[in-house]
Amino acid sequence: MVLNIQDSVIPTNVLVIEDDGDDFLILEEMLHGGAKEDWNLKLNIQQATGYEEAVMMAGDQEWDLFIADYVLAGSGQTGLDFINAMFRRGSEVPAFMITGHTGLDFRPVDFKTLGERNLRIIAKKNLSWEILKQNILDVVEKRGVIQKNTKVTSILVVEDDEEDYEILSDVFKQHPEMPFELPFCLVQVADYENAMRLLVGTNWDLCILDYQLNDSKTGLDIVHEMRKRNLKSPVMIVSGYRGIPFNEEDKKAIASKELMRLSKSELDFEAVLKMLEGRPGVIVGLG
Repeated sequence: MVLNIQDSVIPTNVLVIEDDGDDFLILEEMLHGGAKEDWNLKLNIQQATGYEEAVMMAGDQEWDLFIADYVLAGSGQTGLDFINAMFRRGSEVPAFMITGHTGLDFRPVDFKTLGERNLRIIAKKNLSWEILKQNILDVVEKRGVIQKNTKVTSILVVEDDEEDYEILSDVFKQHPEMPFELPFCLVQVADYENAMRLLVGTNWDLCILDYQLNDSKTGLDIVHEMRKRNLKSPVMIVSGYRGIPFNEEDKKAIASKELMRLSKSELDFEAVLKMLEGRPGVIVGLG
């Protein structure tokens, strides 16, 4: 049952899909304490610890809100899989997601689904009652739709050095302007073959390519194949080496800002935003 309190629609029956008992207790305490203080209301909060249990409980009674953790132990299915299953059943229960993984460990298919569903994601490290309250009011009143043009920004990273990838991912995790929403989804592959597999048929908002790859191919080989296949995603070439052998076509692409060249030490959040500026539907103003 939802209640109208001070012109706000408040959910009273909340199903939380969370496999970590400690995380559930923290979330439950925030929800109960905040609802009591701000709305003088006791919520009915129940926990499902996995995908199958959540699907079963979703059919047992009427719910006003789903809050789903992304990573669930056991079946290999995620909180996003649960929300998708509810959509396929025709459910209109609003939902948002929480994660301790900063959006960087999503499967390649997930970023597309997040954009299509307009789902909001909150980092567990940033959870507070005020953030939960804002999200609850938004998704309940708008039935899960946040903003018309909000989408997850999908970034393909082709990097064969795990330490360098961790440094890159830290650019997104630690930037002070990152909001509590997580609009960026990084997907990493280590070689040319897997990069082309993901590039074909998927519209990436940005590709960050290491120049030197271990399979005798380079980031420029990927760029040239992208051009042959008319794949339009913007590209950043990064390298720990000096003197990348750009041909005349590559130099023109750099001059036209179609291709950005950076040393790995120069790669930062501002450089990424420069490549994303003006891209339709992409979140650029973070904060």
